[in-house]
Amino acid sequence: MSFLETAAALAAALSTVDGCTGYTRMPTATRVGDGWPLMGRGERAAGDAFTVAWRVRVAVPGNDELAALEWFDDRWDALFYALTAAGANVDGWAPYVVVTKQGDVWVYEIICRTGE
Repeated sequence: MSFLETAAALAAALSTVDGCTGYTRMPTATRVGDGWPLMGRGERAAGDAFTVAWRVRVAVPGNDELAALEWFDDRWDALFYALTAAGANVDGWAPYVVVTKQGDVWVYEIICRTGE
């Protein structure tokens, strides 16, 4: 699978989760529940194989840490299973703020790996 195909598969997996919409790149006008993958570091595995780290970001309610946590808490397991079904090994997640010209976007960044 190509990197673009993997990104599309991860985005499609996000769209299977209630309240989420997956995109292959960050939408210009991000709404709560919008998610997108970012390709990270590739590392050599056995033989000619590689693993690629992905940072899958999902927008959560902003400027309210409790509301962001509650939103993610209601969906983290569904996100985990959806990304796993798309072939990703989920390593963990962390809250993160994306700074844009339109203002800050609060996200949970899910770290996962795929074999390429």
